[in-house]
This record gives sequence, C-alpha cells and structure tokens, in this order.
Amino acid sequence: MDDDALGNDPFISTGSSRGGAAVFLPIGIALIGLVLGGLALYFSLSKGKQDELSKQITAKSDQITQLEQRNSQLNAQLEKLTLDMDGLKQQLRTVTGQTQNALNQVGQEIIATRQQIATNSSKLKEIVEGLNSGTTRAPAATASTRTPAASSTATSSGGTTRPAVSEPESSTTSTGFVPGGIRSHVIAEGETFSSVASRYGVPLQKVIEANPEVNPNRLQIGQKINVPHHQP
Repeated sequence: MDDDALGNDPFISTGSSRGGAAVFLPIGIALIGLVLGGLALYFSLSKGKQDELSKQITAKSDQITQLEQRNSQLNAQLEKLTLDMDGLKQQLRTVTGQTQNALNQVGQEIIATRQQIATNSSKLKEIVEGLNSGTTRAPAATASTRTPAASSTATSSGGTTRPAVSEPESSTTSTGFVPGGIRSHVIAEGETFSSVASRYGVPLQKVIEANPEVNPNRLQIGQKINVPHHQP
C-alpha cells in the first residue's frame, strides 16, 4: 500500500490526530498548573505584603492620632499661656502706672521739701545775722567810767549824819555783754571758731576754752557758743 493510499485513509489520519492530542494534553495541563501555582504564590506574597502594609498603615494612623491629641493639648496650653501673659501684661501696666505716680508724688514732695529747706535756711540766716549784728564789742571798763561817790551826807532819824554810799554804775552794755565776762554768739553759715575769734578780736584758744563741750569741727548753723571778753 503506497503513501497516498495511507494518507487518504480516514481511519489512519484520525488515529494520528488523536495520538498528537494525547501527547499535548498533559503538557497543557502542566502549564496550566504552573500558571495557577504562580498566581497562587503571587497572591500569597501579595497578601502578606498587604497585611504588613496594613499593619504599618494602622501603626502610622495610631501615631498620627497621638500626634493630633498632643497637638491639641499643646494648643490648649498655648491658649492658656497667652491668657496668662495678657493678665501679666495688664498687671505690669497697672504696677508701672502706680509706680510712676508714686515717683511723681515723691519728686514733688522732694521739691517742696527743698524749697521749704531753702526758705527756712534763708530765714535762719536772717535771724543769725540779726542776732550777730546786735552783738558788738564793748569797750573795756576802767575806773574813770564809774560814777564818783556823792559828797553829800544823809541825816539819820537820830539826828546824826552819815556819808551816803555811792553805788557804782552798772557796766552792762546795751548788748547784754559784761566786760570781763562771756558773750553769746550764734553760728552762721560758714563760720568757725577761728572766724568768730577774729571777728571779736579774741584769741582762738580762749574761744576753745570757753566752749569745752563744743566740737569745733562739728559746728551747726544756729548753734550758740560762748565768746569770752579779751582785753589786749
């Protein structure tokens, strides 16, 4: 039987086709199995990654929530601090105003006190100058200045006569200074024991001796000192 005859035989041709299909069927099934296994592996890996990503997203979400809560707390604290700062500023303005008013009042009182001190000092200076201007040096008393005894006689009740006793004229001057005694001097501004001694012509040592309880280095305006009389 020739090839043409064999090739045209439908039974032979059908058997060959069935034999080829039988060979490729296991291969196809194997390929399908591989594809399905690969898909299963892919999905399993994808699911693991998805679960990990989901966990990470959940953790990040929790962190974000905590940060938002912390941010809210910080905002509340900031608002409270702002209110406290406004209150402190108001108190500071009040205290500053009160302090300024007090300083102004103290300044006015100081000015008034200085003016009063200046007025009192001027009046005291005028008083001291007035007192010192009336205290002049009196001349020394001598025997010629006394009134001689009267030569007339007085008659007693018994008819006898006795000489009248002459009383010496008081040697007190108009300034209240008794020659040979001590006069009073009121210290004026800038005066010292030395200047007072020179003014009255008295040795400085005599002025110091006449004032044992007075410190020459601490003289005060209006202070009274003793000035002894000195006969050169």
